[in-house]
Amino acid sequence: MLVSFTHGDIEHLHTEETLRMYKPEAVLREVDDGSVIAALCYNLVEPPAAGKTPDCARTLRDIAERLELPRDYLNEIAMLAG
Repeated sequence: MLVSFTHGDIEHLHTEETLRMYKPEAVLREVDDGSVIAALCYNLVEPPAAGKTPDCARTLRDIAERLELPRDYLNEIAMLAG
C-alpha cells in the first residue's frame, strides 16, 4: 500500500510512543502506471515485548482511522488488535 503523508503527518505519527519503534527506510515503489517512485517504508526494527502487540495495533488502527486510510488496511490492523 502506498499512502502520501506530509512531513507534519509523519512527525505527528511519531509522537505516539508505540510508533516510535518504526524506522524509515528509503525504497523504490512501482505504481499502477508502471512508473517507479521513491518512498519511505517504515519498518519495525525490533518486535514489541510480549503482550504489547494488541495495544500497539489498537493505537495504529486509531491513527489510521483518523487519517482515513483505506478500509482493507484498517481491517488488517483490527485483526492484529484482536
